[in-house]
Amino acid sequence: MQQINLYQETFKPQRRSRTGEILVGLFVAIVLSMAVAGWWQQHTLTVLQQRHAQQTLTQSRLQEELAQLSDKVAQLKPSALLARKLSETQRQLHLRQPVLNQLNQLSEKKDTIIDGLEALAAQPLPQTWLNVVRFTRGGEDVHLKGYALDAERLPELVRTLAQQPVYSGRHFSFVRLEQQKSGVYGFDLSTQQEDAHE
Repeated sequence: MQQINLYQETFKPQRRSRTGEILVGLFVAIVLSMAVAGWWQQHTLTVLQQRHAQQTLTQSRLQEELAQLSDKVAQLKPSALLARKLSETQRQLHLRQPVLNQLNQLSEKKDTIIDGLEALAAQPLPQTWLNVVRFTRGGEDVHLKGYALDAERLPELVRTLAQQPVYSGRHFSFVRLEQQKSGVYGFDLSTQQEDAHE
């Protein structure tokens, strides 16, 4: 009768690596969060474009009314009612102008946010994951939060992002860098326009 030693290394059950499962979970969560962020940015841009179009139409209508009233005033004798209507139309134009200016600025900056997201998605960052991407000042500044397996990879992350045209002229700085219990490094990275410090 042949005996088999069940205590050999080849017969021992292999333990699964918890670190691998955590990293896969983090990667899936990051991909989902990037997809949701992209959808939300696109939705916000669509709403802004609709508001901008509506404000532009309203502004054009008010300008046409103002031009018509101005022609009537030039042709007719002065009228108190007409003067009040002209004054009210001018006041509405004056009140709506800042809103229209702001919408114009946001419409111009929407491409900066999209380009920033595309730059982050297009560049592979070895052993580095992002789970928060937040834009401020209309896309001029970006705040990144994520994890890295090795802290020495983070300068490479900064160099990689700095080489992207959309991030040129920006200063990268680490707000937070700490090692988690799992061994990975959590970090917060923010960018600012260099002329914002001047």
